Amino acid sequence: MTIDVVVEDANDLAQMRRRVGEFAGRAGSSVSDVVLAANELATNSLTYTGGSCRVIGTYPSSCVMRIAVADRGGYDFDFPAAAACARSIGGRGLMIVRDVASRCGITTAPHSTCVWFEIDIPVCLA
Repeated sequence: MTIDVVVEDANDLAQMRRRVGEFAGRAGSSVSDVVLAANELATNSLTYTGGSCRVIGTYPSSCVMRIAVADRGGYDFDFPAAAACARSIGGRGLMIVRDVASRCGITTAPHSTCVWFEIDIPVCLA
């Protein structure tokens, strides 16, 4: 089972959250954490690349769920090592993803960026 959602603009975020939530629920994962992290990545993509993105959900193994947000790229960045200043307006999204994910990362190519996170499925850890 996979999902593949194209997010053209902010109006598409609600549908993306619903589809990602259904996907996470079927996996037995924390729906709220997965939806929050996916929403942060898709919102960042729309904000910083000025274009659309694809949100792709897969199960690379029976005990892991993976969400990837791919776009046209354009920014070289990494997950922050520390939280943003308390007075800062932004800078918390990637830290949220990092906090809820089991693993996360960024894959870049000349004309694309893919930011992803994986969450271990709790049923498999019991």
